Formats: sequence, C-alpha cells, structure tokens
Amino acid sequence: MMGFDPVSMMAAGYILAAAEGCPAIDPPVLNLQLEQNPPLTYEDQSIVDISRDQVNSQVQGLVSDNPVARMTALAQVTEQQKLSVEGASWFTGGYMQGNLTSKGAISFKVVPQGVTDGTQVACVYVDKVDLTLVFNPEVHIAAEWASRPCAHQVVTAHENSHVLRDLYAISQFMPRAKIAMADFLNGMSGEGPMPADQTQPGADALSQQISGLIVNSIYPPLEILRAQYQAEIDNDENYRREWALCPAEDWHIEGVMP
Repeated sequence: MMGFDPVSMMAAGYILAAAEGCPAIDPPVLNLQLEQNPPLTYEDQSIVDISRDQVNSQVQGLVSDNPVARMTALAQVTEQQKLSVEGASWFTGGYMQGNLTSKGAISFKVVPQGVTDGTQVACVYVDKVDLTLVFNPEVHIAAEWASRPCAHQVVTAHENSHVLRDLYAISQFMPRAKIAMADFLNGMSGEGPMPADQTQPGADALSQQISGLIVNSIYPPLEILRAQYQAEIDNDENYRREWALCPAEDWHIEGVMP
C-alpha cells in the first residue's frame, strides 16, 4: 500500500507551481500624464542655414529605418518638387521642432511563494507604472524676417500653429495610449518563482517588456498622427495663402527668393 508523504507532496506542489509560473494578482496601477512646456523661440539662423538643415534632415529621413521618418521626409520633398514645377521657389523660413521625451518610474512587488530545498522563493510583479510624456517644442525663425514685420508675423504664426497642432495630436492620443498600456499591464504575469533574494533579473525582464511596448506600440502610431496633423498646413495651398498675406517684396531674399 502506498503511504502518504507530506514532504513529497509539498515538493510536487512547488514543481507544479514553478511549471505554471506565478499566480495572478491585481493589475498594476498606471499613471500616465502629459507635461507641456511653452515653446522656446530662436531667431539666430539665416534662411540659407535653416534650409540646408532641413534638406539634411530630409536626406536622413529618407534613408531612416523609422517608417514614420521616411513618410514625413517623402511628403516634404514631394511638396517642394510640386512648388518647383509650378514656378515657385522653395526655401525654409522657419521650422518647429517638437521634442517629445519621457520620464517615469516602475515599482515592483515581490510576493513570497514558499520555501523549497531550504530556499525562499518569490514572484516579482509590476506594482505601479508612472510615465510622463514631456513636450518641449522649439520654434526656429530665420533671422532675415526680423526687419520684415509682416513676413515675420506670418512665419511665426505658421510655426506656432505647428506647436498647437503637435500638442493637440499628442493630447488626443493620450487616452488611446492609456488604454493600450492598461491592457498590456493587465495581461502581464509575474516573473518567477525565483530565489527571493535574487529578484532583480525578474524586475529587469518586466521593465524590458514595458519599454518594448512604449517603443514598438505607443510611439509609432503617435508619430504617424503627429505627422498627419503637421501635413495639413505644410502644403502648396496653405503656403500660397500665407504668402499672399504680405507684399511680394517682403518675401524677396537676395539669392534665395527672387
């Protein structure tokens, strides 16, 4: 007759738990925010320098591994070619740089899972995610416009419109990002079981999963939305409308715009 061995039963129970992974617990707390800062304005570059920087940026964008960068650069080049075909000179009199960074912290929870072979084992879980997207826009206005009040006003208004559109796109995307992150976090399991005094590798693995979500699933659709909003005012029709707001001589830059 087979006897009852409680030690063997406990060991078997641990092996089963280890094979099945960590038990489910309450999902992590998510705190996702947007921090917006007023634009910094610079007017120290010439039109030639700004235009050259823009061309270099487009060249880099066209060969980038980032599909959004390629899409944006191609749209800009296509619009410039259209202007050239229609007889208008192309130059960059200003630009907006929408710097978007992130800051935050991830806290973890270590839950004991018993003792096996004299070693306390535990599972490590994500307990809370604090993530803040930080919007630090820059507006660059060509130095030549300082002596041309009408053109200066039009170019400045155009670039400030880019700032507002970028901020609007990011703000509109925040609820979508929060849902995507919450769904992902709710589906995350713990790492382990592992020795309770060696849970850092588990925390690192969880952090990498969250970083992967942000880089691969949050930022790409956000960048597409931002590019779409910017393209609505960077087009031939709107450029011509803005040029018509000032006398033709205001736009005449020797060696750049005839």
